[in-house]
Amino acid sequence: MAEGEDSAPELPSIEVELVDKSEKLPDEDVIHLEIEEDLEEPGMFRISLNDVMDQKTQNPRWSEETGIQPGNKVKITIGFVSDSDNKTLSFIGLIKSIGIQGGGASGASLELWGYDLAYDLKKKDTAGFIYNDKKYSEIVTELAGNSKLKTDKIETSTLTYENITRYPGESDFAFLKKMSGEIGFESFVQEESLYFRKPKDTTKGKITFGKDDIISFSPTMSTAAVVSELTVNSWDVKKKEMITGKATLDDIKSGVGIKEFATAAKKFKDVKLTMGDRVLRSAEEAKNVAVVELKRRNQGFIEAGLECKGNPELRPGMTVNVEEMGESFNGVYYIERATHTIGANGYTTTLGLRGCL
Repeated sequence: MAEGEDSAPELPSIEVELVDKSEKLPDEDVIHLEIEEDLEEPGMFRISLNDVMDQKTQNPRWSEETGIQPGNKVKITIGFVSDSDNKTLSFIGLIKSIGIQGGGASGASLELWGYDLAYDLKKKDTAGFIYNDKKYSEIVTELAGNSKLKTDKIETSTLTYENITRYPGESDFAFLKKMSGEIGFESFVQEESLYFRKPKDTTKGKITFGKDDIISFSPTMSTAAVVSELTVNSWDVKKKEMITGKATLDDIKSGVGIKEFATAAKKFKDVKLTMGDRVLRSAEEAKNVAVVELKRRNQGFIEAGLECKGNPELRPGMTVNVEEMGESFNGVYYIERATHTIGANGYTTTLGLRGCL
């Protein structure tokens, strides 16, 4: 919990707007809302509307002649009743499917399912293309512009590549993930902005969970993939010489990591790996690849699921602090997935976490 936050549960305040129609749905008609955000996949939403029979028109309230249809843009915001004007979570997506559940004497609900604006990146592909003398961030900016996404969250990457190949049939989404993965960046969409950046996993979180703040916590520790040193070798065709880059645990430690990782690292200090399957162009690139691969292989050391009372501030791409869960699992975690659920049982948030190194 944030420092000074009262432990009593707060009632959520939600707002669902049909952007194309400039129409806000009545709060009392939203009987269930679920938003799932993930750093690796497009975010999803599900909205259930009370489709009770309208006494005046004798028609279902939402499923007939309301204009709600696949393709409509939806903006969902979540806050608390105590501060209803300040809604922290804002999610923008497109309705992809509509259905009706229930019916009869108990009434029915109109179900709306959809994705955030990253989903359409999966549907855009190309016949193949080669970019010359470009940074990845420059290409990402171009992709964002083509999809009318804001570029204010795109960080500049350092390396310029002589040739970057995009393969036939490779979607914008897959190409984006490939570029971000190669240089240790993360890429995702929140609201209308495309994020392309280094993970923000090197600082303590602003929200701290103690045992009284957690409904459930299920951590897993695995040393199966722990590697203490990784070397990358590649042959420079132009200079006729070997290019080598090496990374050690000192290159990936954040300073806020879980203490148990440092203990495990000492036990596996002799576990070293050499890779030689990459085409590289410089020692700088080789070093960067080594660091990225070493971090990727170690960051699954501790993973956890956490459920807590609903908090709209909790989103993928931020750190949180976990305390009072034992020395092995106390520490700073990075949110990779977050699901916000509001319904008959109240408001809960479920997180998919990885321990910071």
